[in-house]
Amino acid sequence: MEALTQEFVLRAEKESFLTAFIGGGTPTTLTGNAWNDFLTLVSRMQILPQSAWESQNIFGLEIPQGPPSGVEITCEANPGTIDFVKLKELRSAGVNRISIGAQTFDLQGLSILGRSHSAQDITDAYYSARQAGFSQINLDLLHGWPGQTIASWREDLQKIIALSPDHISCYALNLMEGTPLANAVTIGRCDSQSEETLRQGWDLAGELLESNGYERYEISNFAKKNFRARHNAQYWTGGDYIGLGTAAHSHIDGRRFANTEDSEQYERLILSKGDATDFSEYLPHEKKARETLVTWLRMRDGVPANGFYERTNVQWQTLIANVLPRLIASGGLEMVDENTDNPSMRLTREAFPVADCILSELV
Repeated sequence: MEALTQEFVLRAEKESFLTAFIGGGTPTTLTGNAWNDFLTLVSRMQILPQSAWESQNIFGLEIPQGPPSGVEITCEANPGTIDFVKLKELRSAGVNRISIGAQTFDLQGLSILGRSHSAQDITDAYYSARQAGFSQINLDLLHGWPGQTIASWREDLQKIIALSPDHISCYALNLMEGTPLANAVTIGRCDSQSEETLRQGWDLAGELLESNGYERYEISNFAKKNFRARHNAQYWTGGDYIGLGTAAHSHIDGRRFANTEDSEQYERLILSKGDATDFSEYLPHEKKARETLVTWLRMRDGVPANGFYERTNVQWQTLIANVLPRLIASGGLEMVDENTDNPSMRLTREAFPVADCILSELV
């Protein structure tokens, strides 16, 4: 916490931000003095109100409506590491959006995923957050874990709908090389999901959530009306952001850089030199524009021509002219407002489950 506070003072204390997202690891595991230091640090962040988004006209994007202040400060939390007292303290420090890593309500699934919480912990955490004053709550669900059935996935979706959070993220399990679960699949102790089962789960999530008042505004994210998360829009549209802490990534004026992944080294470098950067690159202009196009296409609203040009100084019509007609003809991409002076391009609904295949052709 001493090193993190020092990095904040050096890099961020004098800045104002459109949003803040705290997490990855889980700050709610902190206790004692470290927890108090963390709350103090959160309260020092300068986050701009919604009017700042409006005045900057963020490239034609819908500006999600939030609390009266228009401020969005999100904190990640795992069920079992939070209670009413901690949540109330977070709220008092200025956090107004909580993202709870539910993952699954299935007992077998929680064990396979190595989660320490129970299904009851998820419910308790959700209602404690409401009681503590959070009007913006996200719950993360994970599908595609070994052994998961469509029936158990449907049950997860139904349980989360019954809780009625404002925002739901549904991510497919990504087996990271070297993790215990990935090793178990490699040696055959458990089986990975088939492509067909993953597709069925994807379709089911869209069907159930959208029929219950949630808009799929991004490939993996669903929100009730006016509860889209703002923070990730900066990533998806190629915007600038500052990351603080071990392994944190930043993007500023075309430079992408990251802190060391070693926590002890991070602490030592920040406290002695004020800088723990161990990776830095400037992407060539066209490569950066293609990367921005690919991430922006994750959003259901698509990529407005004028907004993309304003962000990148490149026209996507020219950038992908060689593959655009074919991808439209195959049903992967579609045009919106094609005959206006600001057409948009977006993935079709049918293409969402195979988005990676389509987007890879644009890189």
